[in-house]
Amino acid sequence: MGMPVPLNEKDRLDVLRSFEILGTESEAGFDALAQLAALICETPMASITLVDKARSWVKSKVGFEFSETPRELSFSAYAILQKGPLIVPDALEDTRFSTNLSVTTYPDIRFYCGVPLINDKTGLALGALSVMDRVPRNLKAAQINALEIIGHQVMAQLELRLATRALERTRTQRQEMVELHNKQLQAALKRVELTYDETLEALGIALDLRDNETAGHSRRVTHYCHELSDVMCCDQEQWKQIERGSNLHDIGKIGIPDSILLKPGPLTPEEKNIMDTHAQIGYEIVCRIAFLSRAAQIVLTHQERFDGSGYPQGLAGENIPLGSRIFAVADTLDAMTSDRPYRRALPFSEAQAEIIRKSGSQFDPEIVKAFISISPDIWLRIRSDVDDRRQSLRQLAEAI
Repeated sequence: MGMPVPLNEKDRLDVLRSFEILGTESEAGFDALAQLAALICETPMASITLVDKARSWVKSKVGFEFSETPRELSFSAYAILQKGPLIVPDALEDTRFSTNLSVTTYPDIRFYCGVPLINDKTGLALGALSVMDRVPRNLKAAQINALEIIGHQVMAQLELRLATRALERTRTQRQEMVELHNKQLQAALKRVELTYDETLEALGIALDLRDNETAGHSRRVTHYCHELSDVMCCDQEQWKQIERGSNLHDIGKIGIPDSILLKPGPLTPEEKNIMDTHAQIGYEIVCRIAFLSRAAQIVLTHQERFDGSGYPQGLAGENIPLGSRIFAVADTLDAMTSDRPYRRALPFSEAQAEIIRKSGSQFDPEIVKAFISISPDIWLRIRSDVDDRRQSLRQLAEAI
């Protein structure tokens, strides 16, 4: 049986080639999205692939070396036939792929999930954002949802790239035309930034879902940080980095064994030492992505204490980034007012008293003042809103 081809193949290829991207060099924006896809889905391989007439060409990749494959060997060639994700739990059990050389030889694909990259203007699929593993498996509903969000981000990046190239070609035209393209570029950049942050929020949700005992934690802490940042008069850029750092603060726990992360009781000293490495692991993951470099500092220092007794660097006072000092109060508030395996949630009044007691030791006194100035009703409303949203997401995941 021959390789299936979309009925609108000629139109599809015309749109693909209009983006002028086939055969181009690696670009950081696309590489970062492939890295995020692999991190969220916890897979060793990921790719952004565009399906040409006779080949599938790889724009960005994680975990393998080749840059194109014959179209008949491409999983992405099947993904573009679908409106939603193509999920192959075990390629050896799927007659479409069981004899595929990408399955039987390098890179030994057994699991595949790809979302089609669909051009909004035409509804035509140009390629796929894919994650792959060398063992049979599946993804959580939250991971699939996050992968689809990143797929939209890839298309936004393609459109931004096209708009930028068009701007360069028209630089010598009249000023009115330049101004028009500038507006289009700013709108494209705004869409890209919005999708970046939606992706990070989805990643925070996926990380929380890994541990039922802390479900909703990242989102609650992010909202708590927002309230404190307003009182501290942080500007928009400062808040943006605090928001991103809060969403990603526990990403390093991907590298912590489940036997420690999910242990229903106190950790041994050896286990605690391993758990404490999550800040450094998270920093090493996030700092590689250019637009997250400032947020990475919050990931690294979110366990530092105002008196210098924290980890991993033992920073003190204003040597700790402002975002991390704000985060410390928000994180403690959520931890104390949430159920844990070893105790029930404490009332807000006890959490507030503990934060006040540790002003100057664990917490920055100025941020404690800001915390005290905010009505307890606001903290309780945030928790209620996040819990309601988390319950809706869980019901959706169960329905899927």
